Amino acid sequence: MTPPPACSTGKTLSSASTLSGSTAAAKRTTASASITASGWSDLCASSGIGDLSTQYLCLNMGQDGWGYALSTAADACVQQNVADEMISFAKLPGILNSDDMISYAISYRQLPRQAVSVSGVVPSTLYCTFPPVNPELSGIVNAQPTGVSPGLFGSPSVPVVPFGSDGTCPYGSSPDASTCLCT
Repeated sequence: MTPPPACSTGKTLSSASTLSGSTAAAKRTTASASITASGWSDLCASSGIGDLSTQYLCLNMGQDGWGYALSTAADACVQQNVADEMISFAKLPGILNSDDMISYAISYRQLPRQAVSVSGVVPSTLYCTFPPVNPELSGIVNAQPTGVSPGLFGSPSVPVVPFGSDGTCPYGSSPDASTCLCT
């Protein structure tokens, strides 16, 4: 399997975490190492919700987010779904730190998913091709991990495909194989 020739230069959307021209690009925050499950747990604890079942729901989102959604086994949309759940939770009545939780969910959505070697190549991770529920996530996508093969996408559970195939560009964009960019 070989990527389109334009992808061999290493120039793809894979290094971006937002779609160019999106309104969300102006609002986005930068994903960083500080975006962790324990950071989300801290936000849950300071949300102002005293109901234990609601706090459990908040904490569970963090466990799902870091325990599965970023793994190689997860579907390409699981991370976006978790970020959507985080934002929907942050919008519940009585949440004291909703802006912080929403900002955190946006940063979480930009984290790279895990990539591993598949048949001797470490492919880029596929993108979600469905729109997010919450508008705050419009145009926000996961970054690609360092060291992935530009122009090849897949995982242990999804066959490796060249750039231009389904899932090689995020929702709302189309692949341009002549430039290896999503437009």
